[in-house]
Amino acid sequence: MMNECVEDTQLGTLLARAQEGEAGAIESLLLRYRPALLDNALRLRQYANGAMLDVDDLQQEGMIALIEAAMDRSREPADNLDAYLKQKVRWRLINYIRRERRKMSRKAELNEDIVDGVPNGSIPCSSQKSPSPRLKEAMKQLSPKQKSILFKLYWQDSTPEEIASELRISQQSVRALRKRAETRIKKHY
Repeated sequence: MMNECVEDTQLGTLLARAQEGEAGAIESLLLRYRPALLDNALRLRQYANGAMLDVDDLQQEGMIALIEAAMDRSREPADNLDAYLKQKVRWRLINYIRRERRKMSRKAELNEDIVDGVPNGSIPCSSQKSPSPRLKEAMKQLSPKQKSILFKLYWQDSTPEEIASELRISQQSVRALRKRAETRIKKHY
């Protein structure tokens, strides 16, 4: 019991140093939790269900979650910091796996003559029917950037933040382009 209290105090000190931006403290945290990260990555990988997830990717996602949890200044130090950090990493890995499974479930060949100008990738189809001529015509009215954004949002399950980063535009621009594209499709469809 006394040993746990000393260890929690040391962890609390380490977290405080990490929050101040001390690189050595962050490295120490990563070293301390590396075995737990690897163990979680190996155990949770079995739930990927077809998503091609590499253990290294899961471990890296866990490291990011650990650093973010450690840097969270809004959280008051609790009795069991160790359990809190481990739980935050586990939740992050589970959400990462869910996101990757959703992306993989939407992968299918793109028929280029259906949607002209959409980037190579996939579109989901509840059936093998091709879209209506009206939808094809409405999609032709969109700019390549609008098509790309709609494709990434709805078919690749990307977030506006991810798209903004990839296209090097603001999140506000992504939302505005999406809204204009949807309005244009509604108008022509």
